[in-house]
Amino acid sequence: MNAASFVRAGLHPGPLLGVLAVLVLLIAFAGVVRKAVRQADVSRRADALLGEARWRCKALKLPRQRDDCLRLFHQEQPGDSASLQLLVSAAAASPLATLGSTR
Repeated sequence: MNAASFVRAGLHPGPLLGVLAVLVLLIAFAGVVRKAVRQADVSRRADALLGEARWRCKALKLPRQRDDCLRLFHQEQPGDSASLQLLVSAAAASPLATLGSTR
């Protein structure tokens, strides 16, 4: 059957194609939104881990350890999840500064 036979029978393919196009666009939009939400969550987690690692470096008691940790932190610039986790683990393994007076 061609388009002319549909028109003669009183069936118009236009509305059906329009509905189909809208459905395809909605499905594509939902996929894009889902991916953007996942990416935002990953970015938020990475920022939290980097903030924790930076805090741990700054909380080190000895100035030399603190400087070494911050230097390593700024040199690495992790680009993937594995290197980010290694950096945070290295900062977490460092002894933290004690709160209060050192006297």
